[in-house]
Amino acid sequence: MSDFERPVSDRYFEDYTPGIDVTYGAEQVLESDVLRFAREFDPQTIHTDPEAADGGPFGGLIASGWHTASLMMQIFATEILNDRASLASPGVDELLSATSLLPARASRAWRQDGARGGTASEPAACRAR
Repeated sequence: MSDFERPVSDRYFEDYTPGIDVTYGAEQVLESDVLRFAREFDPQTIHTDPEAADGGPFGGLIASGWHTASLMMQIFATEILNDRASLASPGVDELLSATSLLPARASRAWRQDGARGGTASEPAACRAR
């Protein structure tokens, strides 16, 4: 279980109080994952061409923000939503990533309310409100 009184299958909106800060899972992201996603959905060279990205503003290949958001959604769907209480999404007001997702960094922790966690080898989290 987590910091919640109920398992995810029994939670409702009221169980997620303002200011809660909970870490959820981690996803491994390989260079091949970044390239595959970017070629299909966000074909910018910083996402699709490792050699060109090396000379770019991030000093190397980074995952698309949409790729990062889709990873966040997967964890959100399995760790927060449930079939009993979820009635689809009314939308997202804000979605921020504190750092770029570099494929050389194997995983990232995701947090619900945006605390800047992690270590040098596991960068700060994606944040959703």
